[in-house]
Amino acid sequence: MTKPAEPDHRRRQVATALLAVVAKEGVEGASLSRVAAAAGTSVGLIQRYFQTKDQLLHFAFRHLWERTVERVRSVEPSDSVRTTLVRMLATFLPVDEERVFESRMWLAYIARAAVDPALARGHAEGMKEIRERCAEALRFAQSTGEAPARLDPDREALMLAAFLDGLVVDMVGDPDALPPATGVRALESYVDRLFADTGAGAP
Repeated sequence: MTKPAEPDHRRRQVATALLAVVAKEGVEGASLSRVAAAAGTSVGLIQRYFQTKDQLLHFAFRHLWERTVERVRSVEPSDSVRTTLVRMLATFLPVDEERVFESRMWLAYIARAAVDPALARGHAEGMKEIRERCAEALRFAQSTGEAPARLDPDREALMLAAFLDGLVVDMVGDPDALPPATGVRALESYVDRLFADTGAGAP
């Protein structure tokens, strides 16, 4: 007897296979036949759950974002907002094999988003959530006196998210210049600037 949850499990399995192909071949190289081979199944079975390649791509994008959010939520809060913020943002950095893999997938999806409005919206929503989390953390730090009152949380969150995005791109694109430890230190230095007594939030 087929379990009710089996279709969802199968969709996630296929999405994981797609992401593996995208990370290696790029979005354009992710044909249904290659995804089927990576998933150890048939094209016909994949088409039972996803009628088109675009449907599969969009589902896999959501699956990837859910994995990222789960990692962020797993970060244990610290007494220091600054420390918690660094730990949260560091979960996005390609510091191990799994996250290098995920970062390559993100870059492939971003390239595709230039011509795919639905993927572009998904990326924009993801970045918006990052900015909102950063702004919320900075406001809380201001309320406790850990961050300067003159800091503009929304503006700084916008720039911090952009810095994080660029840092991920550079760490993937030039890992010799920006190995994991260097990338993490760069993130820490940027966040330290926000919590410094002087210069934070200056025009």
